[in-house]
Amino acid sequence: MVLGLWLNAMLCFGQLSFEWYNKDKGLLERINFQTGNYESLKVNKDNTFKVQSKLKFYGVKLVDILPNYEVNVFPKGRNRILTVPGTGQVYELDSENKFFKRLDKTIHRGYNFKALQFIENDTLYSLGGTGFWQSNSILTYFDPSYSEWEERLTKGKKPYGIYLNSSGINNGKVFVIDILRHLDNNVSQENTQIFQLDINSKTWSNLGELNKVLLTNNEINSQDFQWSNGHLFFLHSREPIFADVKTNRVFKYNGSRNGFLSYKGRVYISKGWVYTFRNDGKITLDSIRYSELQRNSILLGQLYLTYSKFYNLNGYFLLIALLVIVTALIVAYKIRIRRKVDKENSISASRPKYLDKLLHVYRTNGPDYLITTEELSRIIECDSMAFDTQRQYRSKFISSINTYSLDNFGIADAIFRINHDSDKRFIHYGIKKELFALIDDILV
Repeated sequence: MVLGLWLNAMLCFGQLSFEWYNKDKGLLERINFQTGNYESLKVNKDNTFKVQSKLKFYGVKLVDILPNYEVNVFPKGRNRILTVPGTGQVYELDSENKFFKRLDKTIHRGYNFKALQFIENDTLYSLGGTGFWQSNSILTYFDPSYSEWEERLTKGKKPYGIYLNSSGINNGKVFVIDILRHLDNNVSQENTQIFQLDINSKTWSNLGELNKVLLTNNEINSQDFQWSNGHLFFLHSREPIFADVKTNRVFKYNGSRNGFLSYKGRVYISKGWVYTFRNDGKITLDSIRYSELQRNSILLGQLYLTYSKFYNLNGYFLLIALLVIVTALIVAYKIRIRRKVDKENSISASRPKYLDKLLHVYRTNGPDYLITTEELSRIIECDSMAFDTQRQYRSKFISSINTYSLDNFGIADAIFRINHDSDKRFIHYGIKKELFALIDDILV
């Protein structure tokens, strides 16, 4: 009876499996929702999938698994973490205890298709993506304690939008080609910018401008790149071209295996080898040593041009003069601000908007008062907006309050969240007693 309902549900919703390629083991792996099995296929050796284990499913809702969704897979010890971009769904495959479990409780979806997702410092991140007819550069992380995705604020100027196929991470640095600047757009007054995000400091930096002349001369007019281990592969180019992003160099492969780098495959670099995995009706895996690829390639030039390339010597002198003036103004401004800060007992003047309204509510109702999500939306005046927009506004507001409290008073997580006792889907917001004791001083 249960198996019948399971199969009927899969026929209705269409997603028969989660399937991915394990480049470290040379296996095509999948969760078969029709049979409930974990299965694998040895690429270039086996013709069919073989059952590895029967799985127990926990919290997996078939109605949430829509057709044609691809998954991202990340190692976690012997286990796997699976995400479905655009849905917020997070799963864990436990190969030792043989279960497949859904970890998230989110009901928000649709804003981060094609997002760059990765694990850094044991934290699962999602950066950018597209949805609702717009792209974004929002950084979110999965909070296991709440089983929800939360926004993580970043510093510095960031790209307009970020896609998986024009970005990648290596050694704690995210490299991003701004997706809103088309390589073949000769009308645009702005060139395509190259950005870098330091995951530890959450700080953006602008590296320069994409070398449009080099890419145009080699007929690279698409941003459908592929990223692997610090390298970009331009698979839609006239000839096999790739870039070593760390050294900022672009190469063209002139060897005999021109068909190796094809847009029909997925390119990986692992343990000194470059692999091309294809699954276009026939599953194949091809490989070449990285040293051979590099030995038979010629240097074309730089991937991006730093801003110093755009100034002559006179421009440098002008820039230095401007920097001296700006530095003097900044120093004078900082001295003035420092005096003002000292006068106000070291309380920062850059107070988050709506902070006073929030603190008045807590002062009126006492330190044990819990504010509901609806009440918080009214406080920050976003209650008339769409539900997803309200949630983003609330998350940004709480993050700004906690940053302000930590910077000025050394109080971490001054405004904290707790689940409702009777319904875990609803969140309440409380205030730490240390911050409550300072309300009168802050509101002066």
